[in-house]
Amino acid sequence: TGEGFTPKGEASVELVDPSGKVIATVPATAGDDGKIPATKVTVPKDATPGKDYKIRGTDKTTSKAGEVPFEVTSVKPGEPKVTVDPKSGKPGDSVTVNGEGLTPKGETTVELVDPSGKVIATVPATAGDDGKISAKVNVPDGAKPGKDYKIRATDKGSNKTVELPFEVLSTDDPCPCTHKPVVSLDLPNVPVGGTVKITGKGFSVDTMVTIEVKKSTPKAKTPALMFAASEPELDVLAADAEPERAVEPIVVPVGPDSAFAASIAIPKDAELGAYDVLVQGENGENANGSFTVVAASVDPGSNPGTNPGGTNPGGTNPGGTNPNGTGNGQSGNGDYRVAGLANTGSIAGSLLPLALLMLLGGAAAFFIGRQRKAQKS
Repeated sequence: TGEGFTPKGEASVELVDPSGKVIATVPATAGDDGKIPATKVTVPKDATPGKDYKIRGTDKTTSKAGEVPFEVTSVKPGEPKVTVDPKSGKPGDSVTVNGEGLTPKGETTVELVDPSGKVIATVPATAGDDGKISAKVNVPDGAKPGKDYKIRATDKGSNKTVELPFEVLSTDDPCPCTHKPVVSLDLPNVPVGGTVKITGKGFSVDTMVTIEVKKSTPKAKTPALMFAASEPELDVLAADAEPERAVEPIVVPVGPDSAFAASIAIPKDAELGAYDVLVQGENGENANGSFTVVAASVDPGSNPGTNPGGTNPGGTNPGGTNPNGTGNGQSGNGDYRVAGLANTGSIAGSLLPLALLMLLGGAAAFFIGRQRKAQKS
């Protein structure tokens, strides 16, 4: 804010660096009282921290200026947070370390520390303007298997350190770092009300995976979750839960062999068609599968149509005098047979002789009438 400016006159508010260079300018207009209202000046992100900055207000009418000292300080980082993906790996594998809350544009050191406290791998990283980093650390070929390793990230600006546990696996252990996750289903087609078993392998050992089932071609832009998987023996759903009515994703554990198993219960009222099974690992692994929901098997003697076979489709009058009657399940389109002939044209064929006989009789009567009329004349 300022006062003593030319009433209703134009003014400028500037941020001047230690060298005298103007690095930010904001225009302002004085009121009837010669005061300029509160004006915001943004400190450039690349401004070097220091105390010798100035805020300068200049009256453009009188060219008079007033200055006050200003200090540009370092951006204070938040509390560092670090994640490791995956949380275990074999010698030679690459591990991704992401961090946030670090000193913007500051240096960070990412290290892999063995159980004895020795640093066996170091990677430098520079935080962005948002205080975030992403670095990859390679597990040394000579690292011995064990769970007591640590990933350590040290922010040199704040001197804060974050450590996370890490496990080095034996080269004989199954590891998702070198094996692509795979999902398999025991049935490609599943009837409504049925169950399909889903298995997966190549996921992080002793972690959890989330399973979702979504319609393959949903009408909405965002696929709607139709139903979720359940595996009673894994206690995924409560004992009194209705698996076919589950609408939320479920979580199942991955065993020491990097595999899991679960069951998908298909609701009896599920929409027919293709569905995708989406499996997301705790450490970022993912794999997909698919299956098709089909109608439940129909009993050979049942009548699946709403009006199969017209009025005599072999349904309401199956067999009878028509031993070959069969309903085709479509309203009014019975494919029943009469005396071994298809319905279409069979009745007309049986009436053709009678029609010819009547036609001949009519013709004969016509000629006899003409003859009698001629005789009378």
